[in-house]
Amino acid sequence: MLTIPRKPVPHEIKRSEAIRYQRSDGTFKVVQLYYDFNEVVVKKNVIFGIPGQGVFGLNSPNGPLEFHSAMPPKEKTSYVRDDDGHSYPSFVRDDTVQGYRTYVLRFQEDDGGYYEMYCAPELDNEPVLTVSMSPGSVGITDTVEVIPGDPDDKAFGPLPNFLVSYEFFKSKIAITEKAGNHEIAEAMRRELNEQIAKENL
Repeated sequence: MLTIPRKPVPHEIKRSEAIRYQRSDGTFKVVQLYYDFNEVVVKKNVIFGIPGQGVFGLNSPNGPLEFHSAMPPKEKTSYVRDDDGHSYPSFVRDDTVQGYRTYVLRFQEDDGGYYEMYCAPELDNEPVLTVSMSPGSVGITDTVEVIPGDPDDKAFGPLPNFLVSYEFFKSKIAITEKAGNHEIAEAMRRELNEQIAKENL
């Protein structure tokens, strides 16, 4: 059998890496970088989470800010409840990842595959490992390093002063509605209306 090496497509993404900065009050920033086969950055996404304001994505340096979801005020985000994950319907087992105790949540896919999240209570229940299994492919996102303590303020900077777009969130509502989850979709509509009302104050 003859195997012919496949020539990479220009700007085809080979891998990605993300850095998450999180303060003790719940404020966070995620910078996701995508690399091609020459290890050149071809795409960059940034997500901001600001207590009391919301979670926003920035996929272009010129904006807009994409509204992803609401976010509780710091009185709630700075408090992390003790959670071992056992009460979730998707809980499957306990495990340890890089020395951190985790609980594993599994979500079945329509094609017979599944998606697993290894969440660490010590790290505000953030997933430190995700595994995606589907027929013919495997995807793994692993944590490389965890540095305790509040990040330097320079890592955050001010929230970019761009217009806010709600199209991303509206598309989530439409997908939720189409899946038959009408109550959840209605709750998301209320969340959207409340967010727009805050913007107009």
